[in-house]
Amino acid sequence: MNPGACFFTFSNVTTMSIICTNDTSNTLSRIPETLLSTTYMSGIERIIFPSPISSLPTYLCYLPSGIIDLSYQAFTTLTDVTFPCLDSFTKVILSFNQLTSVNMSSGNFKNLSYLDLSSNLLTSLPYSILRPTPSSLRYLDLRNNSITNIDLFIYTLKNITVYLDNNPINSSNIINPDNVTLDNSTSTVNISYPSSVTNSSIIIQDTTIANFIACASFNSIRSFLLNLRSASSSVLILCTCASFSLKQLYLANGLNITNDFNCSVATQQKGFLSFTNISCPNATQFPTTLCNAIIQVCFLNESIYENKEN
Repeated sequence: MNPGACFFTFSNVTTMSIICTNDTSNTLSRIPETLLSTTYMSGIERIIFPSPISSLPTYLCYLPSGIIDLSYQAFTTLTDVTFPCLDSFTKVILSFNQLTSVNMSSGNFKNLSYLDLSSNLLTSLPYSILRPTPSSLRYLDLRNNSITNIDLFIYTLKNITVYLDNNPINSSNIINPDNVTLDNSTSTVNISYPSSVTNSSIIIQDTTIANFIACASFNSIRSFLLNLRSASSSVLILCTCASFSLKQLYLANGLNITNDFNCSVATQQKGFLSFTNISCPNATQFPTTLCNAIIQVCFLNESIYENKEN
């Protein structure tokens, strides 16, 4: 290898050990083509280093197998610096590292189809490798991380399976940092959720709307919720006072929200529809539940119903 020198030991057809001199960290370092073209190198996927690495040496960007297993290494970030040739591989395994962030320059992959980031410390989706779509990425393994939210961005992805099992995801904790507009006709993502998202059900409540489209029209809000229902396998409503403003908003427009969504607890449905301001005395104290104008319409409608009864 020029510059520097590396010593290769082949354990079997898929595994080799490498010990290199310090000067091979230079970006010009490459494994000679005469070695890369040998049968010894043809099936190598797993590399054993003298100590765990936190960035990929550039000379490993040219493994003929197109697969590299870097599990149980010391990666803390995945960037163009720590991994300068992600798209040179078809399959990359970075499980059991200490990854806390992913920030690649582009996810517009042409070759990479399988990326394993399981058993790391990620708290959110790795957005940078998922934009733009479509790309060659077909499998993204995010199992055993620290992701806590259902991120609506994931429902905009195409031609990909995302594994989110064994993450502490709360089925009612929904975020939309990219302000995406859901359109199920363009989404072809397959999502594997943890058991905490019961039967892959998403549970909506007032804050679901308040976080994203608080002051939109009723038609926009209902369209958003129906698209969410279409994009995911199941959407339920939390039939407690936490969803009182949504219930009232539907009533103000001559509809029952339970005609669109079943209650997450079926036995709560009958009582939920009869909730009033008296039943939910704290509901008016949540100005962020829905925008003030919508809240005013909701409670004005409630007052009209009460006056009619009197």
